[in-house]
Amino acid sequence: MLIIALFRRGRLFSGKCSVAYFNSNPTGWAGLSPLNKALSVVLMLAILVTIGALVYVITTPHVGERFTEFYILGPEGKAENYPTEVVLGEEAKVILGIVNRECEEVIYWVDVRIDEVINEEIGPLVLAHEEKWEQKVSFAPQEVGEEQEVEFQLYKEGDSKTYHTLDLWIDVVSSR
Repeated sequence: MLIIALFRRGRLFSGKCSVAYFNSNPTGWAGLSPLNKALSVVLMLAILVTIGALVYVITTPHVGERFTEFYILGPEGKAENYPTEVVLGEEAKVILGIVNRECEEVIYWVDVRIDEVINEEIGPLVLAHEEKWEQKVSFAPQEVGEEQEVEFQLYKEGDSKTYHTLDLWIDVVSSR
């Protein structure tokens, strides 16, 4: 825009050039009233705080929510057709999945329990951030009974508490 303005101004006759004059009579800091001085200080502080906040937001990386996906799928890899009836002595299978979204490498363990008795232990599973582990897992009930709870308990390294739990209910029969 400056180049266009200079070009157009150069094409004008010398008598047609307009010049803007500013009458500035700066009174300086001493000439300001106490109210204007206070408002100026407040304005400068607000500008400095805003610049500081902007620098902080720009330089500080945002870490999203940290969590672990833990899921079970049916044998076909879909959230359906879970085993509901199992013959005593036979194995039932599901697909167990873990996705690490903890923003760091994590070591996991999984206990498969049937009515609070450990049936299988899986791990240690070392997963980097955004890494996924998905595998078929089998379990075999040891006694006949209805509505037996199959628990998949996920643990993280350094934590003795269960991190996540998934439940599956099965009926165990002696034969079909």
